[in-house]
Amino acid sequence: MTINVHFKQMDSSDSLRKQAEKKIQKLDCYFDSPAHAHWDFHFDRAERVAHCRVIGHINGRALDLSGGASGETFNKAIDLAMERLRKQIRRRKEIAKNHLHRLHLPSLSA
Repeated sequence: MTINVHFKQMDSSDSLRKQAEKKIQKLDCYFDSPAHAHWDFHFDRAERVAHCRVIGHINGRALDLSGGASGETFNKAIDLAMERLRKQIRRRKEIAKNHLHRLHLPSLSA
């Protein structure tokens, strides 16, 4: 997985970069081919905001997923964003699975 990390109007942090890379690597097993992830980190008033965009292929279909969250710390924001991405992936895989089964059902019109 190719990972880019961008810090908006703040100093870059190696520990935050490593944490984001470690978390997003866990999603790599869902994709058919190598995916691309882009993290954005910034402050919004008193909140820390983490936003991730992932582009890849699942079940032969191109997906562009996006998840973001804010929290008291960047680690909490990363965890919330990851959970939102996981939900999107599960939903897409379920839709593809149901669609496949619908195509192979025997017809009842005989």
